[in-house]
Amino acid sequence: MVKSAISFVSEMADKFTPLRAAYVEHLDDNFGEVLPHLLMADYCRIAVTAKPRDLWVNKFLSELEDNFSDQEDDDVSNLIAVSFIEHLPPPNEAHSITSQLEGKVKQQYDITFRQISPFA
Repeated sequence: MVKSAISFVSEMADKFTPLRAAYVEHLDDNFGEVLPHLLMADYCRIAVTAKPRDLWVNKFLSELEDNFSDQEDDDVSNLIAVSFIEHLPPPNEAHSITSQLEGKVKQQYDITFRQISPFA
């Protein structure tokens, strides 16, 4: 069964305590509506500003990897690519979160920044 982007970002808030406040604030700001791309960008900012090598970030990145596919019509993969990967620091900033990327998410990060950044 294909997971929707809305259910995915909601589940992430349930699984990862550091994301819950952003989820609640998002609901308050948007009259109870989940706007998954905006919320995923918030999650990205939270993960990027977390302590280097924080355990929850590693688990969060693993969840992203587990739910990322190369299917063009997959809402969750599109959400991860557009609103998480594209908001990560570029390769020239050598941030700890980008060194933790693996598998398909790492490949998409490399492709994304090779296409949109003169730094790759």
